[in-house]
Amino acid sequence: MQTMAQPRPGPTLPRTLRRAARLAWVLLHRLAPVLPRPTSARLYPAIRRAIEDLGLTYLKFGQFMAMRFDILPPALCQELARLFEAVEPVPFADIHAVIAAELGAAPEHLYDRLDPVPIASASVAQVHVAWTRAGEKVAVKVQRPGIGPIFEADMRLLAAYGGMLDRLGLSSVFSVRETVEEFAQWTRGELDFTQEGHVAERLRREAGPWERFPRIHWDLTSRRVLTSEFIEGPTLGKVLARMEQLGDGPEAEAELRRTFPSLDLSLFSHNLVQSVLHQLFSRGFFHGDPHPGNVIVGLDNQVTFVDFGIFGALHPRQRCVLARQIQRISIGDVDGCYDCVRQQYVAATDRTDWRAFERETKDRLRAWYRASMDPSSSLKARHLGNHSGEIIDAARRHGLRGGSSTLLYWRALYMLDASALKLGAHVDLFAEMALFFRSQGKDTARLPALYGAPDAVIDPARSTARRRIATRLASGATVRDRRVRRLWSDQSRRQRDRAAYHLVLLLVLLGGVFWLLKPLPGAA
Repeated sequence: MQTMAQPRPGPTLPRTLRRAARLAWVLLHRLAPVLPRPTSARLYPAIRRAIEDLGLTYLKFGQFMAMRFDILPPALCQELARLFEAVEPVPFADIHAVIAAELGAAPEHLYDRLDPVPIASASVAQVHVAWTRAGEKVAVKVQRPGIGPIFEADMRLLAAYGGMLDRLGLSSVFSVRETVEEFAQWTRGELDFTQEGHVAERLRREAGPWERFPRIHWDLTSRRVLTSEFIEGPTLGKVLARMEQLGDGPEAEAELRRTFPSLDLSLFSHNLVQSVLHQLFSRGFFHGDPHPGNVIVGLDNQVTFVDFGIFGALHPRQRCVLARQIQRISIGDVDGCYDCVRQQYVAATDRTDWRAFERETKDRLRAWYRASMDPSSSLKARHLGNHSGEIIDAARRHGLRGGSSTLLYWRALYMLDASALKLGAHVDLFAEMALFFRSQGKDTARLPALYGAPDAVIDPARSTARRRIATRLASGATVRDRRVRRLWSDQSRRQRDRAAYHLVLLLVLLGGVFWLLKPLPGAA
C-alpha cells in the first residue's frame, strides 16, 4: 500500500477570515428573505440552499446533521438529506494532478487507460473508470484538490461559533461545539481513503452469499486516491427510477426485463434484506449509507455495496438491546420495550426530563400495540414508524441524545425502508425477516434466547399458549424442551402472536419513511 505521511494543514488567519466573510454573506443572502415569516416550508429549503452555496465543509456538515434526527426536527433532516445528491465535477486536469502527487507518477504510467469523464461526483471526491496494466476494469475515487486546508479553516470557524452559541445558551438541548467536534472527527476519517479501503476489506472478508464488496488495489491507493474493483451492473437507484417510469402492469414488467435482462427483483430483494440484517444483527459492522445510489444490482443478483466512507459498528450488547426492543413490543411488553429504548439515550442537559419522556414513549408504544392487534386498523395506524418517529422527537424535546452508532443503525434501516417500499410486491419482508431470525436461532423455539433469559421473554398473562409455555419453563424445562417447542410452534395457538411478531420486524425497518415525510406544523 502506498501512502504519504502528511501533517494536518493548519488554517491561516487570512483564509479563515475569508471563509468567515463568505459564511456571513451567504447566510444573509439566503436567510434574510425568509426570516420575517420563518415557516418550516420556507426556512428549511433556504438553509439547504445556503449550505450548498457554502461548499465542501458545510455540505458535509449538512449531511452529518441530516442523520441527527435526535437533535433536529424531522422535516429539516429530510431537507438536509437532499444534500447527498451529486455535485459538479472538477476538471480532469486537477484530478490528474492529485493522482500524480499521491501515487508518485502520472496516471498514464499507473493505469493502462483512465477515462477523463467521471461516472459520479460528490462533495469530497469523484469517480473515474480505469483499466489496470493487467487489463482489469477498476473504479478510481479521487479526492477533490485543496479541500484539506479549506476544511480545517472552516472547522476552526465552526468551533469558534459553536463555543459562542454554547456560552450564550442558545441551545438548551445539546452542545453545539461538541457536535462540531464530533463532525470534525467523523469527516477527517472520511477524508482518509485508506480507512475507507480497510472498511471495504473487512466487509468483504465477512461477506455472506447474498452480497459482494469490491476488492481494493492497495498498490494504487493512498489517502486521497482509492482504486477498487469495478462491479458491473446498474445501481438500485437506476432500477427504481425505471420502475417508477414504467408504472404497474404486465407490460411494465416485460419492459423492465428488457432493460435489465439479468435482473430478478425477487431474488435481489431477498439478498438485499438478508445482507443488511446480517450486517446489523449478526456481525455488528455495517455500511452506514446504503441508499440506492450506493447499491449495485450485480449480474448474478447479488447485492454489491460501494462507497464506504460512512460505516457503523455495534457492540454485542447494543445489538442485543435493539433486538430485544423488537421482541418486547411484539408481545405487548411496553415496560420492557421502554427499558430498551431508554438504553439508547443519554441525558443531554441538567434539564433532561426522563419522566416526561417515559410517559410519552409508553403512550406511543401502547397506541401502536393496540392498533397492531386490531385487524380493522389501517396500515398507517399499525405502522411503528409513526410512533417511533414521535418517540425520537420526544427524546429531542425532553433533552435526550442518542449515540452515533445507534443513529447510524436507524439510518441504515431507514435507507432499506425506502428501497423496500419502492420494490413493493417483489419483497416479502414478513417472510424475509422471519427467515433471518430463524437462521439466527435455528428454529422458532430458540428465537427467545436471542433476546434474553426465558423468564424475561415469556409473559404468562398474554395468552393461553404463553401461559402453558411459562408453566413448562417454571417446572424446569428450557426453550429447547420438546413440548415447549411444540407449544411455541403450534400454528393455531400462535397465529396472532406470529403476525404481531413479524409485523414488528417489518415495521421497524419501514419506520422512518412515513415519519420523515410527515410535515411539521407550518409546512405547506
